[in-house]
Amino acid sequence: MKELKNSIFDLIKKTSTELADDVVAAMKKASEHEKDELAITTLNDIIKNIDLAKKNQLPICQDTGTPHFFIEIPDGFKQLSLRDSIQSAYEEAIVKGLLRDNLKKPHIHIDVTDSSSVSIRLLLKGGGSENVSAQYSLPDKRINAQRDVDGVRRALLDAIYKAQGRGCSPGIIGVCIGADRAKGYELAMRELLRKIDDTNSDDALAKFELKIVNDANSLGIGPIGVGGNSTLLSCKITEHERHPAKFFVSIAYCCWALRRQGIELNKDGGIEKWLY
Repeated sequence: MKELKNSIFDLIKKTSTELADDVVAAMKKASEHEKDELAITTLNDIIKNIDLAKKNQLPICQDTGTPHFFIEIPDGFKQLSLRDSIQSAYEEAIVKGLLRDNLKKPHIHIDVTDSSSVSIRLLLKGGGSENVSAQYSLPDKRINAQRDVDGVRRALLDAIYKAQGRGCSPGIIGVCIGADRAKGYELAMRELLRKIDDTNSDDALAKFELKIVNDANSLGIGPIGVGGNSTLLSCKITEHERHPAKFFVSIAYCCWALRRQGIELNKDGGIEKWLY
């Protein structure tokens, strides 16, 4: 389906060149609340980069990221044509300089739902920030972290502190408490699809997310590690059942360039609406 392929190409192009409004707003808010002069200059330079990328329709970063497509489809939808369209659009995006040729195929995650429409969310996960993603197995004597809320807090702050500016702060972290190693990281990465300004439906987790952001911003790392109070823009946390013999805390770290966009398709494969 040519229209479906074109829709997916448009999704890739927009994700590569334009940050969603909630991410841009968070960056501007960080600049307005920052006290350190060098940190303010750094944040403003990043914001200029964001504006130039959108204006010129060029990739926001030379690290164009690993493409992760998160797709929700109704039962009975033809997945083969969807996968073929994604691959074709992905290859065109490489040729046109929107992505780099570092993978033969993008990662595709498909969930069958009771929805009547198809939605596709794309996350371009930067390799630099992926290097400072982390996973902890509690208890952890090194950071004096037990299998409790304070232990989770210690793990998250340790990961953020060790990342310093190498994760291109101010960052956003997706977190999963529980699950196994593989599922935990996938769920943590999916948390990056949430809007920065949303509120966790679990009141306890909502409060914990805010605490982690406040604690992280008191570490003095700042944007790109130059100092200041703009270290973390957002923390998104989910939890999952676990085997009693293990307790994992999985952290998907994302740089300030949280490149994620989404579309809902109409019956012809065209874009019905944008999701961010």
